[in-house]
Amino acid sequence: MFARLLTLVALLAFLAPAPASALPKDWVFNQEGDPKKFDLSLLGTFGYDLSAGGSAIFGIGIVPQGFIPGKNDSFSIEIDAGATHRFAAGNNPVGFGSAYVGGGVRYSLHLLTWFAPYVAVRGGARFWFKPESFGQVASPYVSGALGAFFYPGKVFALRVEVGYPGIRGGIVFYF
Repeated sequence: MFARLLTLVALLAFLAPAPASALPKDWVFNQEGDPKKFDLSLLGTFGYDLSAGGSAIFGIGIVPQGFIPGKNDSFSIEIDAGATHRFAAGNNPVGFGSAYVGGGVRYSLHLLTWFAPYVAVRGGARFWFKPESFGQVASPYVSGALGAFFYPGKVFALRVEVGYPGIRGGIVFYF
C-alpha cells in the first residue's frame, strides 16, 4: 500500500506542469548563470531496523538543465557513504554497526522555487561490524529512494529522503 502511494505521488509530480519560474534559488547558479554542478549532502539517518547513523552524498550534475522539454528537471550521479548502529532489540540482545558505500543516479523535478522532489536508484556494498550475526562480512544492496530538496534561504538547502538505509534528512551545500 505504501509503495503504491509513493509511486502515485512520484507519477503525479512528473506529470505536473512545471512553471518556467520554478528554478532553484540564484545561489544554485555560478557567476555565468549556469547551474552549479556539484552538491554535498550531510544527512542523519533513522533506519527501519532500529538503527541510527549518518551519511554523506556527493552529487555530480550530468544534465543540470534537464533533458525533457517543458520540464524544469535535472539528472545527477551520486556517491553515497555512511555508517549506522543497530540498537539491541527483540531477538538481538547485542547492538552492532555497519558501514556502506555505493553510488547511483538521481532525477530531480524543480516544481517550485523552494521545492524539488526527486527519485533515486542506488547500489553498493554494506560492511557489517558484527559479521557473525549474518554469516558474512559484506553484502550488496540495490535500493530506490524518494525525496525532496527544500530551499529555505540563500545559503543552503534541506534534503529529506525515504529509502535505504532508512529515513534521512540534513543539509545540502552547492559548489
